[in-house]
Amino acid sequence: MRNTAGVCSQQCDFFGLAERNLSIFAPQHHGLDVAALCQLLRAYADQIVASDYKTNPWSPETAPKLVIRLQRNGCGTARSASSFRKN
Repeated sequence: MRNTAGVCSQQCDFFGLAERNLSIFAPQHHGLDVAALCQLLRAYADQIVASDYKTNPWSPETAPKLVIRLQRNGCGTARSASSFRKN
């Protein structure tokens, strides 16, 4: 039988590490809403902790989607912007 608590604990640690590494780029970096991404990482980690490390809320069906859109600036060149949305 697989140790679900151990796996979820590792995932929680990974989400925390990702947030710490990304937060230096907040609130935005090259059009990416880093603050929103960090908030999403915290929410997933909080859900794992709330389940006593037994449930991983991350799945292909419920995974957030990264939305990327090109925006034109005043010079006619495009730049990207992104946002996250939960399913």
